[in-house]
Amino acid sequence: MEDTEQLQVAVFGSCVSRDTCEYLPSADVAPYVARQSAIVHLNPAGARRWSDEALNSAFQAKMFNGDMEADAVERLLEAEPDVLLIDLVDERRGVWVFPDGTYLTNSVEAFRTGVDDWAPREGGRLIPFGSDEHFRLWSAGFASVMRRLQAESSALTFFIDLDWAELIDDVNPSHGLVAFGGRAVRRLRRGLRTALRDVREGDYRAMLRDLCVPPATEREKLRREARRANRQFRRYRQFAQSRIDGVHIRRQADDLRMSTANQWGTAPYHYRAADYQSIADEIVNSIERKKGGFL
Repeated sequence: MEDTEQLQVAVFGSCVSRDTCEYLPSADVAPYVARQSAIVHLNPAGARRWSDEALNSAFQAKMFNGDMEADAVERLLEAEPDVLLIDLVDERRGVWVFPDGTYLTNSVEAFRTGVDDWAPREGGRLIPFGSDEHFRLWSAGFASVMRRLQAESSALTFFIDLDWAELIDDVNPSHGLVAFGGRAVRRLRRGLRTALRDVREGDYRAMLRDLCVPPATEREKLRREARRANRQFRRYRQFAQSRIDGVHIRRQADDLRMSTANQWGTAPYHYRAADYQSIADEIVNSIERKKGGFL
């Protein structure tokens, strides 16, 4: 694919796919549909059912209102893209179900509107990501979305299937007894420091707790979050792979790192520039193989 060729890219997913587009040559991204669970397509809440006044940007309002309308399929088909990137990261927060059987993604935008307060008042119930109920509903919604997209779109579809990174930046994975021992010693030292502080403050109950279970560092918390998510996402990505007739781009946790320089902050799904570049290179190579370099 020549750099001068304009590549029309649509995204149904998260910043993972969107940020990858920054490394594609001459990519024009439209539309970018984010913060919208496949579940809402089973029974959307309805246009502008709740106010978006608390949101700070037009993009946030568009994502929140689009979720209420479940507009992803229409927007993706209308754009007639050359390439469609799909990832599942924005499923991670679960969905709300209301007494009338409608759904709303528990997105960051919904959170900013106060969904944790107003949804329960309206009889809403949060269905957590990873639960059997969520997976059952998501499977039905995702299958429905993909049937229509693949029947009506000629876009070359990529499933961007990345584990959440468990390590930060250039830290290499360590295994074996030596690595385990080193981590244990560091935890013990941290527990002792915290316990001594508890003694100075007269909190002996906390001292015993911190000696037995030393508090986790931020890096350890991120790693636990990533490992938990990778376990939960396993059956979702397996199902998605079975429903997407396209190119499967897979990266495991050992291949990826969280980046402290990522514009969105440090998180298990905010990767290094080299990770995004690697994915973009694979997309370009796949386009050249499948279409002979012509879009």
